[in-house]
Amino acid sequence: VKKIFILGFPHSGTSILKRIIGNAPEVHEHPYETNAIKPEITAAAAANGKQAVVIKDINFPWLPSYAIPGDVPRLVAEFKEYLADNAPALFIMVIKNPADIFGSFNRRFGKAGPDARPPGHQFVEWETWAAVFALFRSAPPANLFTIRYEEFFADRHSKLSEMFGFLDLPFNPSLLQSDRPSMIVESIASVPNEEPGSRADGDGHGQFRTWQINQPFRDMTGESAVHLDDQTRAEIVASVMAKRLGYAP
Repeated sequence: VKKIFILGFPHSGTSILKRIIGNAPEVHEHPYETNAIKPEITAAAAANGKQAVVIKDINFPWLPSYAIPGDVPRLVAEFKEYLADNAPALFIMVIKNPADIFGSFNRRFGKAGPDARPPGHQFVEWETWAAVFALFRSAPPANLFTIRYEEFFADRHSKLSEMFGFLDLPFNPSLLQSDRPSMIVESIASVPNEEPGSRADGDGHGQFRTWQINQPFRDMTGESAVHLDDQTRAEIVASVMAKRLGYAP
């Protein structure tokens, strides 16, 4: 069974991307976040006649939590070693405009600003992630594909089609829309019929995210940025990495 890992900073489009790949008839989508494809996951894929399994990872797969250390050279070296040790598994690395990410965090955690966010959700950690992304974007190993959220929608989804080629799977635009439900957390058993009013940690967040990723596929760029706080906006404007990736003036 082919193993596909999706890696990304929180709220970067990883769940949506997992669902799109999971819509392919050859692929088993594991519904919950995990940093390892365990034997029971591949067994479930094989039992359903699937040729591949896709999971959403938690940042870098060898890290135990969302928190990202700031040592970019160390992360790059460890990631290169991890990719080599885990060939022929395939890895997709995704990034998104930090204005949308941190505006979305402000909505999730109920108030604006860095003090409301837990470890793993800080701007300095996004900058570290972005630096690693940029380095691998320029010279990706054979089993790593990099994609920006904004590229999901550009040029008639040409980058998504290229990504499916990397996965050796056929691409059809119909994969972008599906009635197949996609889950997020084990405590949520079904997709809510309407947008939940709460985004609080626990079931509230799980309900909202489950509802969100089962909505029709569309470009949401800029929607969450309206909730960005002034402090984080200033950090983005001053960020060398945000400028390099075209996310800051």
